[in-house]
Amino acid sequence: MELTDKETRRVLVRRFVRRRWKLPLQIIGAALLIMMVSGYATGRKGEGVVRKPASDLVTNGVVDSLRAKSIGSEFDGQVESLSVRAGQTVKKGQKLFRMDVRPLLAELAVAKAETASAYQALQQSRAECAADLHEFNARIQMLNAAYQQERQAIRASREAVAAPVASEDEASGTIVETPSVDPYDTTRLTQLDAELREAQRLRAEQQAAWNPVIAAAAQAHRQAAGRVGQIQALIASADRRSPLNGVVTALNIAPGEWIRSHQPVLRVDDPSGYRVVTLVDSEVRARLEPGSTLTLRAAAGPSAGRLEKIEPGEDRELFKYYLWLKPQQAAGLRPGAQVDVVVAQAAGETQLTAAR
Repeated sequence: MELTDKETRRVLVRRFVRRRWKLPLQIIGAALLIMMVSGYATGRKGEGVVRKPASDLVTNGVVDSLRAKSIGSEFDGQVESLSVRAGQTVKKGQKLFRMDVRPLLAELAVAKAETASAYQALQQSRAECAADLHEFNARIQMLNAAYQQERQAIRASREAVAAPVASEDEASGTIVETPSVDPYDTTRLTQLDAELREAQRLRAEQQAAWNPVIAAAAQAHRQAAGRVGQIQALIASADRRSPLNGVVTALNIAPGEWIRSHQPVLRVDDPSGYRVVTLVDSEVRARLEPGSTLTLRAAAGPSAGRLEKIEPGEDRELFKYYLWLKPQQAAGLRPGAQVDVVVAQAAGETQLTAAR
């Protein structure tokens, strides 16, 4: 049967299309088959895939510590001895380590000698000042006594003027009242007052000249005595003790090593302050509320964790949320340790992806 031109073109187009798409379709099918086989093999080997029940979401958490203290020394020196080991439980006030105080004892002897010398210099300055002012004090005392005596004499004379004295006239035998002499001349009193003021001024100038000398000597003594007190306080702090009940989670120094002041020697954590922190997406956060109980899987075994708070993330974690869980059993946990947080899925859900 012969075909028309139109039918012939239609057949040729169908053949062309089949030839053109046959090979790409074969390639795509082969690629999909390889991906399926590769995923199945990877799942069987467990490489990069954690096969969990479909009802659970497992996300990574980290142990954080809200109550921790790093303990160091109050002064530079050598660690003389350690009284604890890493992982040991300690009580508040328990001795942790001791610093070598022999260099401080030598410094203390020198400081005490300097303090004694400074005190002797202070006493000498005070004695010289007192001797220098003795002459001024004696003159002031003499002038003050003379001034007071003169005032008393003038007061007595004025009182006599106010009360006339009665006398008997021998010739007539009559009593005649005559006033007493009124010594209103205060020249002597004015002179004594001027001399007294001048003596006081000279004494004040001399005292002012001695004040800086005595103040400098007193300051030197206070500094020397303060240094003695500082060294004694450092010696008393040689035994370093735990500030809280907890566990020694880090031990950074060995006996005999030289450390700087306040350099951390060890760390004590209170397990009651442990919190497990993990990051989840908004889908998981939507079905969790503070007070919820989740399962924690650590190296020491599974335990329960109470969800205390939920905080929104920022920047790159803008649509994610931090979960803070308090473990009911802190035994075996350490700050920085990795813990799996298991979140049970709601009924009907098949799979959730943890936020990374």
